[in-house]
Amino acid sequence: MGGSGEDDRAILPVFNIAMLTIVGILASAWILYFTEFFPVVTGLLGLGGLFAWVAFLLNILPKERKDSISSLFDAYCLQSGLFLILFFAAAAVLALSIVPSYGTILIDNLEARESRVVEISRREQDGKLTKLMRVPIPAASRVKVLVGTEWFGSGEYYLRPNGLPATFVTARWKTREMVDLPYFFTKKPAILVRPDVCLVGILKGQGADLLTIQVQKVAGSSAPEEIAREPYGGGAAWVGCHKDVAIPAETVDRWRLEFKLGGLDERGVLNWTTPVALAPRAEIGGSKIIVNILRETGEVAFHAEQKVPNEIKQFPQEIVLPCANIDSL
Repeated sequence: MGGSGEDDRAILPVFNIAMLTIVGILASAWILYFTEFFPVVTGLLGLGGLFAWVAFLLNILPKERKDSISSLFDAYCLQSGLFLILFFAAAAVLALSIVPSYGTILIDNLEARESRVVEISRREQDGKLTKLMRVPIPAASRVKVLVGTEWFGSGEYYLRPNGLPATFVTARWKTREMVDLPYFFTKKPAILVRPDVCLVGILKGQGADLLTIQVQKVAGSSAPEEIAREPYGGGAAWVGCHKDVAIPAETVDRWRLEFKLGGLDERGVLNWTTPVALAPRAEIGGSKIIVNILRETGEVAFHAEQKVPNEIKQFPQEIVLPCANIDSL
């Protein structure tokens, strides 16, 4: 009987240490895989960095005091069955509170030579966006961004990198949603509306400030929905993009060639390189976009429309206002 009791007392500390080790490894693995906090945690465990003062205090304690603390931990924790129950209960509560309530967005910038800043906003149930943070993404690096989700569910986030189109990303618990810069964003629907070169002089010299640009979206068989209406000065305009999105250099070079072939001053391209933003947050993938240039009377002077895929093959997708009705302006 006595031997059995001694064996139990000998096994219990080993069992408690094993359970502490397993839980610690699982927690460390989750932190390492889903967050950028692992260096902070290792600093805490190693009593380095911000926690160096704790290490200093422990080092100045006499050996007898350290042994006393170790003995108390062994007696009240490692040799206690109640400690094991309380520890597991606390670990379970924390795990069920944290793990199913968070997901990770992994922003990959490994192949890029430039750093970016990504603004992240959460889409609320009413559709409104709540700005959360701005995350710097150094060149040739990856950054894990921990974001909240519904319990055992998901959350929708709006990612807006500087110089690139913005898009929505769904973060799910227990997964890492990977987005690579810049390709993930340049595949998203982004429309650049501009006039044909034959309209440049007409729009510039014949009262373009009295014109209005109207953008309509047609989803499926539904009626056209107006998503933007603004005064039109004859330049370029983004649909579904913010105005800070950069136009690729090859696109600008192609425009210069069009100006040259049309007998126009290539410097006129500069009027297209700073587009205005129309409905920057509109979700236009899978729909048809209709662009009308309206006179003061509301009549349509120029019209163009185009189907927008859910993923575009070449960024940006252009809608060019044709030269039809050029004499009626």
